[in-house]
Amino acid sequence: DVPIILGSTEMVDMIEFANTAMSFEDKNLPIKHIDGPMGVRGRNSNNKLILEKLGWEPSIKIKDGLKKTYFWIKEQLETQKKDGKDISAFSKSEVVQQTDDSLMQLGN
Repeated sequence: DVPIILGSTEMVDMIEFANTAMSFEDKNLPIKHIDGPMGVRGRNSNNKLILEKLGWEPSIKIKDGLKKTYFWIKEQLETQKKDGKDISAFSKSEVVQQTDDSLMQLGN
C-alpha cells in the first residue's frame, strides 16, 4: 500500500490559479505577495503511479474542477449565512509553518 497523489498533469502557477478563480465572477482583486520561502514556479501531478495501480487517470481540467469547487463552496457559505450562522471566519487565513514533525504524522 502506497499513498497516491491525485492531481492534474496541467502545469499551473499560483498567479494563474488565482486569476482563474477570480474569472468565475469577473473579479479583478489585487494579489498580495507575502514573504516566505521560494517554492517551485508551478505545480502539476505525475499520474504514472495512479495509472499503474488503478488503470485510471484524472480527466477533468483544473479550470473545470476549480469552477465546480468554487461554486460548491459559495453555495455552502450562502446556506450557512441564510441559516443565520457567522461566516466571517471563512474570510481569514494565516501563514503557518510546516515542520518535519507534522509531516511525519501524515498517514499515521
